[in-house]
Amino acid sequence: MKIVFLIDQVYRHGGIERVLSIKANYLASNSKNSVYIITSEQNKNKACYHFNSNIIFKDLGVNYHRNLSYFHPKNVLKIPRHIRLVKQTLNKIKPDVVVVCSHSVDTYFVPFINKSIPKVKEFHFSKSIEVPYRKKGAKSKKKYFLYFADYVEKKYNKLIVLNKDEAKVLNIGIKKQKFKASELSEALDGLTPRQRTHLIAKMKESGFIRPLKESGRTYYVSFMNNFLMRSLIQVLEKENFIPPINQ
Repeated sequence: MKIVFLIDQVYRHGGIERVLSIKANYLASNSKNSVYIITSEQNKNKACYHFNSNIIFKDLGVNYHRNLSYFHPKNVLKIPRHIRLVKQTLNKIKPDVVVVCSHSVDTYFVPFINKSIPKVKEFHFSKSIEVPYRKKGAKSKKKYFLYFADYVEKKYNKLIVLNKDEAKVLNIGIKKQKFKASELSEALDGLTPRQRTHLIAKMKESGFIRPLKESGRTYYVSFMNNFLMRSLIQVLEKENFIPPINQ
């Protein structure tokens, strides 16, 4: 299976980059997979996390001006080249699935190019931050952009979205590498102890976190056999790229 991950860069320390390294390393450890990470502004910098040597990196060198808005003319002028380079790269690789990781320009054009390839969009933030802009009577112009974003998101084959409490747990797990449920009380102060226990159990069942020892209460972040992996498989099955696994 050929899997392409699209992200702006992997040299800055951050949650998206850390999560990508975990997933990509796991997938690349299977000799049947070919994993590609396509960046738009790596600038020849060294990756900040360890990546399996089997992973193939390609930087497109678009290099947006990060100190300016993506809507600034200097960045808008770079978008056509970005689109062209992504199309050319996907045509060359011919991946079975494309996963858009970062929330940057490519989020909004990837569903409309190379349409025969299944596309998955990950959200590494809680969608709850959009609620104030979506309320009836909200005067912010951002709500109109969110309408456009809604249209774009419907064009993806699959959306991977965390709720805000799951995002908080993963953020803590990524930063600490290992953690106990008791360390979540401050971040999840809106939840009762019983609700926190239920959340941990749900995330264990989904495969987002695992105990270091069987039946232990110290956990680490894991993306093996989790919702993202199952979603990738579901997309490939739906598009008839692989036979249904349950048959």
